[in-house]
Order: sequence, then structure tokens, then C-alpha cells
Amino acid sequence: MRAAWGAEGREARQRLRTAWCELREGRRKSARIGEEARVHVEKAKADAESRLRPSDGRLQDLRAEREAQLKMAGECGDPVGVSLEWAEQPLERLQLHEHALRPWKAVTSEEGEVREEAGEPLALSGLHVETGALSHHLCLRVTLPRDRNAVREWLYPHEKHWEAALHAFVVKVRDRQEQDEAFREKLRSRVVWIDAETRRIEALRAEVVKENGRVIADAEATLRTASEQAKAILEKAYDAWEEVAHRRPRR
Repeated sequence: MRAAWGAEGREARQRLRTAWCELREGRRKSARIGEEARVHVEKAKADAESRLRPSDGRLQDLRAEREAQLKMAGECGDPVGVSLEWAEQPLERLQLHEHALRPWKAVTSEEGEVREEAGEPLALSGLHVETGALSHHLCLRVTLPRDRNAVREWLYPHEKHWEAALHAFVVKVRDRQEQDEAFREKLRSRVVWIDAETRRIEALRAEVVKENGRVIADAEATLRTASEQAKAILEKAYDAWEEVAHRRPRR
């Protein structure tokens, strides 16, 4: 062992230094190759996400708009004109809204307090509204579109001013129905366009996803190749060190 540190051990020391430099360079080169390959994969994945971001954002906007359009289709809208005041039987008044006919019922609490309670709105689309006469009463008859036998009736005194009020109310409802139908047709057209645009963007997105998969797979294949290369470089450096030092270096 002492000979290795004397003049006669100069060659052995030089070989050891050379092996150490090779080991250090092998480690550095192996780490650099592995890191560059990992960065390449991470960049490929980040680029893939960025390529999807515009279509994902657009799809989110379209779905939100579609939901908003459908919500609008189910809303009553604002009240229109003067409501048809209390009928005799049952105790209800009718209020015309932009897109629905809504009954309001008088409800008396246990304390005797009278308040109005909103009934289920009747969408104007498809409603058939007409007036008629039943014995000593005028009748406002509303037939629901989902069932021609589903008829609701409100009774009013058989008096001239009620006859005029009912007639005016029916005219107002029918005028509003025309506007409501135009509104709904516009909504339907917009929803059809949204659905078509959504399908188009989803198809484009699927192509991007496919291309992203190919790019990431290529990057991961490059990483595997680089890892094998780095491992081979490191093993060669380890072997060189072991040949001189007669032991494997610490990893």
C-alpha cells in the first residue's frame, strides 16, 4: 500500500485519477442525458395541455350558454300587462308573463292572514285559451298541450265588464303566444347551432388528443432510450473505476 504513495506508485495514482475523472464525467453526462430527456417529456405534456386549452375553454363556454338558453326557455319572464283579477271559483287570479300564464291563489293562514301563493306556471307554448259560458257564469278555459283532456277553467260573473275583460285578456294571451313562439324558435335555432359547434370542436379536440398521444409517446420513447444510454455510460465509468480501484464506486 505504501508503494502506491511513493514514486513507484505514480503510475497507479495517475490511473486512479484518470478513472476518477472518467467516473465523475460519466455521472455528469448520465445525469445530463436523463434530465434532458425528462424535460423533453414534461415539455411535450405541457405543450399537449396548452393545445387542448383553447378547445376546452370554448366547449365550457358553449355548454354554459346552452344551459343558459334552456334555463331561459323554462322561465316565466316578466309580467305582461294587467293581470286578470280574482275569479269566483276557485279563488285565483291569472297573471300573464312573457312566456307563461301563472295562477295566484288566495291562502288563509291559521291566524286568519290572507296571502297570495303562486301556482304552477303554464307555459304559453301550445296552450289553447278561449272563453265560454256555463249557466250563470262566464268561463275562461285553458287547454294544456300535453293532454287535450287536461282543461283548466276559471269562472267569472256573467256581466258585461267581465265579458270585455276576458275578451281583452284572451287577445293579450294570444298576442303574447306569437311573441313567445318567435322567442322559442330563436332559442331552438341557437341551441341547434351550439350543438353543431360543440360537435365540431369535440371532433377537432379528438384529433388534437390523438396527436398529443403520439407526441408524448415519442417523447417517452426518447426518455427510455436516453435512460438506457445514461445507464450504459455510467456502467462503463463504474467498470473503469473498479478496474483501477478494485471495488465498485458508491452510486
